Amino acid sequence: MIWLADWEHTITHYKNAGGTQDLSDDVISIPMFTDTGSWEVNTAVIILNAVDGQYISDSVNSRSIILQHDIIKIVVNDGLTAQGTQRGTYEKYFNVVKKIPIKSKSEGVRVQIELMGVEKWLQTINYIKPHYFQNPAVVFADICDLYNANKGTGMPTITNFEPYQAGIFP
Repeated sequence: MIWLADWEHTITHYKNAGGTQDLSDDVISIPMFTDTGSWEVNTAVIILNAVDGQYISDSVNSRSIILQHDIIKIVVNDGLTAQGTQRGTYEKYFNVVKKIPIKSKSEGVRVQIELMGVEKWLQTINYIKPHYFQNPAVVFADICDLYNANKGTGMPTITNFEPYQAGIFP
């Protein structure tokens, strides 16, 4: 559990229709976010104040609705000054997977946003094509071209893979 009183955070919503909105002031809590490095997909959960239905309905309190596959950027800093290895900053991009409105008499209207790292899309490319006598660079470029041609709105674009086609590696 992250206690936001001790941590600095900035939460930005990138809308599929274009534009951004800062969600930081409406964050009630961030009960979970992960930073995996073992081929697992990062996940996060954010609970927002949704007074009058903001973020659930469009244009309430000059706030835009949060839709599935919108992108949320989370930046969390531990607030410490540069003290060797003690300072930590977390910065990740996520896709909105699920939006759960919560209403209670004691806490008012809230919305729980469940997020999954954008790297999820790169781990679920459906690809089947035989490549006989091809080098890995050609196969990789073909997978990237197929992915970019079929990606949906809000999904990341794979760029800068062309040098690998020519066999030029860093």
